[in-house]
Parts: sequence; structure tokens; C-alpha cells
Amino acid sequence: MAPRPMMVGDTPEPVTQHVFLRGNPQRLGVRVSRAIPVSRNPLMVRVLVNRVWGLALWFRAR
Repeated sequence: MAPRPMMVGDTPEPVTQHVFLRGNPQRLGVRVSRAIPVSRNPLMVRVLVNRVWGLALWFRAR
């Protein structure tokens, strides 16, 4: 089977997304996808703070 490109499209209903290890669709990163949203993960906190700052600056610029 020839490799196919990954594509994004709108669907009427949400679908379950998967994390691929090193971009390989044959290797699902289940443990990785469960570890990302844990509150002990410093990256999650950093992303949240960056988004809050982004919104604050956006509202201030309006």
C-alpha cells in the first residue's frame, strides 16, 4: 500500500484524535497522549499561561 498524506478536514461530529510516535501512523503514542494533559506536566502549565497572556494582550490591543 502506498503512503498517503495526512489531511485535516471539517466533520459534522468530533472524532477521536491519536498521537503518532515520530509521525508514524502505525505507532500510536497512547501513553504520550495521556501524559500531556496531566496537571503535573510543566509544559501544560506553560501553554496555559501563554494562552492567558495572549488573550490579555489581544483584549488590551482592541
